[in-house]
Amino acid sequence: MYETKLFGEDKPSDLESNWGIAKRRFGNLSIKMQYNNWLYNEYINIVKDQIKENIVEECSSHFETNSYYMPHSAVVRKDKETTKVRMVFDASSKDKGKELQLHIFSDASPRAFGAVAYFRYVTANDVIYTSFITAKSRVSPLKKLTLPRLELLGAVLASRILKYLTSKFKFPISKCFLWGDSSIALHWIKGKASNYKQFVSNRVIEIQSNSDPSDWHHCSGRENPADYVSRGANIETIINSQFWIHGPQWLRTAKNNWPKNLNSDFSSTDLRESEE
Repeated sequence: MYETKLFGEDKPSDLESNWGIAKRRFGNLSIKMQYNNWLYNEYINIVKDQIKENIVEECSSHFETNSYYMPHSAVVRKDKETTKVRMVFDASSKDKGKELQLHIFSDASPRAFGAVAYFRYVTANDVIYTSFITAKSRVSPLKKLTLPRLELLGAVLASRILKYLTSKFKFPISKCFLWGDSSIALHWIKGKASNYKQFVSNRVIEIQSNSDPSDWHHCSGRENPADYVSRGANIETIINSQFWIHGPQWLRTAKNNWPKNLNSDFSSTDLRESEE
C-alpha cells in the first residue's frame, strides 16, 4: 500500500480572492428577494435548516484576502411537489482578470540550450500572479558553435513553444513577451534574415515566422530562469526554486520595473565573427 499527499499550493495566501464577485452576486440576490416575499421566506428557511444540520455556519464579517467566498443563488421549481426552491452554490466562480500575458525565456551554453514559459495574470484589482507552464531543452550540437549561434537555437525553441501554446489555449492572451540575454542573437532576430549567412538566416526566418520580432526583449543572465535548462540543475534545486516556479521577481511587478531594452550597436566585424 502506498500513500501520497494531495497536490496543492503550500501558501494559500497566494490564492486569488473572489470577494468582489461574491459580494455583487449576493447584492443581486438581495434585490431580487425584496420584491418576492415568498422566495425570501423559502430561502431563509433553507439557510436555517442548513445551519441546524451543520452544513453551513455563520462566518465573520471580517474580510479575509486568502479565503474563498462561494456565491449562491436560488433555483425555483414550482412544478415540484416538495422542494420548490433550492440553494445552489457556485464553487468555480472567479472574477474576470484584467490581463493575461505569456512570457518565454531562452538561454544557451556550450552544453545545452532551452526555453521556459510562464503565464503572468493581472486581476481586476491589479494583483499579479505568475505561473510556470512548460520548459524544453536540447543538447548542444556536437559541431562547435559560437555562443550567439547557440543562443539563436534557444530562441528558435522559444518561438516554437510560443506557436504551440498560442494554438492550444482557447482563452485570449493579451500580450506575448520573449526574453533572451544575448544581445547579438536579439540583433539578428530583429534584423533582416537575408543579411546573414545561411545558418543564422534560416533560424531567423523561423523565429520571425513564429513570433513578432518586436516582442523580443533583453534581460540579464542572472534574471533568466532558462539558465537552469541550459546549464543544468538538480531536481531539489528546481522544485524549491521560486525563481524557476514563478520566474524573476520583476515579472510580478509593474511593467516600468522590467528590464529596459538595450540599444546595442554592433560593427559588421562583430556580427560576422559571431556568425562563424
